[in-house]
Amino acid sequence: MSPLQQFNHSVSAQSAGQSETFSAVKTKLELIESRIIKFAFNATGTNKDWDFKKLAGNFIDVEGTLADVQEHIKAGHAICAGLLNGKWRSKANIIGSQWLLLDIDNSNIARDAYDKPIKDENGNYIKVYDHQLTIEEALAHPFIKKHCALIYTTASHKPDWHKFRLVFLLPEYVQGADTVEACTRFLMQQLPHDPACKDASRVFYGSTEAEFPLVNPEATLPAEWISEAIAIAQIERVEYQLRIQEIESRRKEWREISLTEGWDIDQLIQNALSFIPPRTPGSGNYDECRQVLMALVNHYGATDAEIIAEQWSP
Repeated sequence: MSPLQQFNHSVSAQSAGQSETFSAVKTKLELIESRIIKFAFNATGTNKDWDFKKLAGNFIDVEGTLADVQEHIKAGHAICAGLLNGKWRSKANIIGSQWLLLDIDNSNIARDAYDKPIKDENGNYIKVYDHQLTIEEALAHPFIKKHCALIYTTASHKPDWHKFRLVFLLPEYVQGADTVEACTRFLMQQLPHDPACKDASRVFYGSTEAEFPLVNPEATLPAEWISEAIAIAQIERVEYQLRIQEIESRRKEWREISLTEGWDIDQLIQNALSFIPPRTPGSGNYDECRQVLMALVNHYGATDAEIIAEQWSP
């Protein structure tokens, strides 16, 4: 073989090798980009314009790619942290999830000199800028670079006040709200966040103006998180059952005492309610009233509790 033939043969072999390498990389990328994930979306509203009853009851569980998720976000649809199996949106109805989401708002509630939240004339909390992460900082963050699959800007995002969401894919689908929330707590240890993101039934609004500064379908969270989260969730379930048993034991003891003493429980509850201010616009007692309602439901059941609560706080 002449030197020229040897050269041509070498070049051909090298080209063939490069072609095979390119083909393998292309195949891998195609597999990654076509990775199917499970997620839930609601298309009954757009951006932040929603009928909240429809927002609670119309989430659809689907399977699709990260590109499909982007399409729903860009259409202004809402997405949910967990799957709901066609049921009403609540943590109790979450069956599992294949992703985790964090909200980066760079904001906090304004407070007065006595550290009390400040509200506007409509009774809404006033937000002030509180730095967490800019998009540029997020893109440079080592954990995000390695594990985040998608960043998208929200409807409230501004050049001088960044508001965006981080979407992290789990390496596999996990079952149960408690396991999903255990994974979310792991994630919250890594990055600043809105604390409300820990809820497995949390809603995240889409935006027709959304931009996607990061799209990385290859990225997933560490696989070991799932086994650790399952173990933690199991421990928490056992602890929860023990607490329930303790509460039931105290309730039984209290009922026995009330029978012995001849207490009129309904009258005692009405007397107690008379000392608790009802819920009115700007009263600032939402948490207290929510606890009262939960207690009434626990004692009377939902139907009777609603009637009593309506009489107490119209």
